[in-house]
Amino acid sequence: MKAKHLFIWLFISLIIVSGFTALFYSFYIVKDVRRITADLVIENTEIVGMNTDADGLHFGTVPRKGTSIKRMIINHKQEYPLLVSIHSYGNFLQWLNISDINFVVYPNEDKEIKFTVKIPEDAPFGVYNGTLLVVMRRSASFS
Repeated sequence: MKAKHLFIWLFISLIIVSGFTALFYSFYIVKDVRRITADLVIENTEIVGMNTDADGLHFGTVPRKGTSIKRMIINHKQEYPLLVSIHSYGNFLQWLNISDINFVVYPNEDKEIKFTVKIPEDAPFGVYNGTLLVVMRRSASFS
């Protein structure tokens, strides 16, 4: 008889835990992941070369001690807030500053993110590449 009660108790516990797990994940589902390429060229020049292509964050040609800024707007038209996190990978991250890497975008709101690259005086000349992952998850709260 004890084994039967234990089995029933375990079965009910499993159903309750599964229900709470499903409820939790239904509010924190990954809605979208965007992979954005990023690149820049450091040359021995005083001229900044601009790249206005919209298919990535192309910082262009930047001289030593130079700065290049790009902006990205995340707009959101759904009925729920999004939790957004930005992850960066590449060989020029030590020079990259991202204005916000973890934030909430509320319904019908736009969020501008600023990406700034400041090249040090001793940076080696060359081509640098990176990738940004923008992960958007559904948030459970409007606060």
